[in-house]
Order: sequence, then structure tokens, then C-alpha cells
Amino acid sequence: MHYIGIEAFPLRPALCFQLDYHRHIGQNAEKIYEALIRCDWEIDNQLSTHFSIQKREVKIQDFIAVESIDLIYFDAFGPRVQAEMWDITILEKMYQSLNVGGALVTYCAQGQFKRDLKTVGFILESLPGPPGKREMTRAIKI
Repeated sequence: MHYIGIEAFPLRPALCFQLDYHRHIGQNAEKIYEALIRCDWEIDNQLSTHFSIQKREVKIQDFIAVESIDLIYFDAFGPRVQAEMWDITILEKMYQSLNVGGALVTYCAQGQFKRDLKTVGFILESLPGPPGKREMTRAIKI
């Protein structure tokens, strides 16, 4: 698996270590958590035989995918808080970056957002949400 993370305003490593997430995700997580935090930005970091990560410090508006993507996990703040992240031009950009059959998954289930996804060309599926969320959205590129 090759994971590309896009973050316009990344947290400093010292702050990430203070969060202590590794204590909540199981045994042996501390080494993995530390490797994720310490790996370099803007390059591929091979963390295991089957997993590499590239952390990109860039706004999604400026991100250029150099290879097709199979899955986008879109975890921006909601449209009321961060409207620019939900603009139809961003959705079009994500659609163009995906392979046919690729998916965009998000916690957002807002009506206008879903209509915009359909306008761009996605087929939509509503999924049960995690605790605290009624539903989430999966959009498939056709």
C-alpha cells in the first residue's frame, strides 16, 4: 500500500508526540506511531514491506497527483466550517485523480455535497456512520 497524506498546515512532531495516540491503538503501536511522525515530508518513506507513506505539505487546491489513486479518505472539517474544501472544483479534481472504480469516502453526508458529487460523475452510497455520526458517504468513480 502506498499512502499519500495531504496536509496544508501540519502539526509539529513535538505536539504529535504529546497526543500519545499510540497508547490507544494497541501493542507495538509506539514504534509505528513514531515512524509516521518522524518520516520525511515530500518523499516516499518505506515503513514496512507492504506500506509506504508520502506526507505532502500542500493545500489540496495545489496538489497534483502524479499517479492514479484508488481511495481518497476525505476528512476535512465540514462545509459550514471549511467551505473552500467542499467546492465543486475540489470534487472535480478528486474525481479526475481517481482510477475508474476508485472511491472517495467521507463523514460528510450533507445534501448539497451529495448533489455536487453526482454532478461531477460519482455514484453514491450511504454507509452507516461511526459512533456519533448517523451516516457517511462513499462516492465511486465510474
